[in-house]
Amino acid sequence: MSTAVIVSRPPSQTASFHAPHQNRCSFSSSSSESIPPTTKAKPSSDFEELENRIEKALKERDNEWRKHEKAQIQFLQNETSNMLKSLHNEINRLGNELREEKRKNAHGGNEEATEKIVELEKMIQDKEAYTKNLEKKVTTTIQKLQEQITIQSDRIRQLNEELNDRNQTVTHLSQQLRAIKLREAMATSTHRRRASSQLNSSSPPVTSPSSPHRIFPPVSSGLLSASVAVTYPGSGNRLSIQKRSNSAIRAPTMPN
Repeated sequence: MSTAVIVSRPPSQTASFHAPHQNRCSFSSSSSESIPPTTKAKPSSDFEELENRIEKALKERDNEWRKHEKAQIQFLQNETSNMLKSLHNEINRLGNELREEKRKNAHGGNEEATEKIVELEKMIQDKEAYTKNLEKKVTTTIQKLQEQITIQSDRIRQLNEELNDRNQTVTHLSQQLRAIKLREAMATSTHRRRASSQLNSSSPPVTSPSSPHRIFPPVSSGLLSASVAVTYPGSGNRLSIQKRSNSAIRAPTMPN
């Protein structure tokens, strides 16, 4: 009668037990490092587009205002020129009448002609005074409008410079904010990877309940060791056999 003991090397459990931790680590690192690309540079592009639209609208408004002021000045100049022209024509007409009356008076005029001459001279003086006053008012109005245009142009230039400075500041702050968010995301990802690796290194390997029970402890050399004790009937001696092999170990056959 022979009894055989077959020892088979159990499958390696280290890789299978550590694999879930590695998968968990890789999943956490991938989830922590996956920064959504939709949040990159989109707010900045929208903000820059809004800035360009505002700047374009301000320029259009300033140009329209300048056109309006220039048109107003041109209108006043044209109206003043027409009025002065008509006044000068009236003065010339009155001057001609005055000269005609003086000529008649010099050739034998009367008291009625003298009174008319005085009246015409007074009308001419009034017209000249009115013309001078009107020219002065128009000149003053044009100067005020020119000064107002200069002041508004300086103010517009100053506001444009302030707007450009603020746009540069906002752009710089937006870049700093994106850099800070990126650093925070990278730091969070690194912290999670380190925590996951420390957890994997500190936790012992877990034996799966479904894995076969290890009969013999593993040997560092890779060889299997088995000890078999055989007792022969009728004798008190025990024969111990120890054998190292990579294959199955078979116990000696007991005599009949």
